[in-house]
Amino acid sequence: MNDKYLLKLHDEILTIMDEIHRVCLEQELQYYLIGGTLLGAIRHGGFIPWDDDMDIVMPRKDYERFINNVGHWLSPGFKLEWITTNPEYVYPFAKVSKQGTLFVDSPYTKHTGIFVDIFPLDTCSSYSAKIRHRKFAFKKLNAVMWHKLMKDCFPKYWFDWLPSKMMSYRFIHRLMRAVAKSSGTDCDEYYANYGSQYDIKKQTMPKEWFGQGKLANFEDREYLIPEHAEKILTSIFGLQYMKLPPEEKRRSHYPEKVIFSDGEIMEFAYEHKVSVNEQESV
Repeated sequence: MNDKYLLKLHDEILTIMDEIHRVCLEQELQYYLIGGTLLGAIRHGGFIPWDDDMDIVMPRKDYERFINNVGHWLSPGFKLEWITTNPEYVYPFAKVSKQGTLFVDSPYTKHTGIFVDIFPLDTCSSYSAKIRHRKFAFKKLNAVMWHKLMKDCFPKYWFDWLPSKMMSYRFIHRLMRAVAKSSGTDCDEYYANYGSQYDIKKQTMPKEWFGQGKLANFEDREYLIPEHAEKILTSIFGLQYMKLPPEEKRRSHYPEKVIFSDGEIMEFAYEHKVSVNEQESV
């Protein structure tokens, strides 16, 4: 992935994150950098050099306030990507995108602008077999939506294809939300991130690790990270999270086409997308 592309993309993403940060401060919503974005903040003081996306999480109550109202809160030029704005939205998390840009990484989904991903955190008592079972149900429902979108998977995947003919996207989203929210109550002491690609055990952590958050340097800005970021990074990436991975395990979206806000277009030949499982394998 060329350096010019990443520099331009990072600049665009930062303008989106600046807007999300502004909204969250003004509306008193809690968010935290997470995943590779949090790792980048701690290990690199900004983006992981080869990374081309940005991930944050919000506790469920803040997340739902955000997606239900952010259309009124966002400045012109930014847009919420969710089932309420796209009737065929298949991702289990929301995005905020930048209008006047384009990021094409799937031939099936409706293309969005350059974006930041926003994941909800759901409460639970702790990691357990019940959490793993809910994650399995959550993933199966998400697979049903993808089969509904692709329309060409019968009969090999009939167990996903058949339900996809019987349920609407919006109804499946409601079922996924119900599965995630069934994990626990506000009194429970853990968060689970069902929308993450990482194993749910790695993404089920004590609330106290997140806390109220604290500002950390990210490029030439400051964004909120969990109070105990090192514990969260160890849970997701292991004890050696500060060590750089080998080049073959450096993960990127590898889009087909990107249009930047200045009108410049970049197109890329297909490259293998390194999956989370490949990234974590020894």
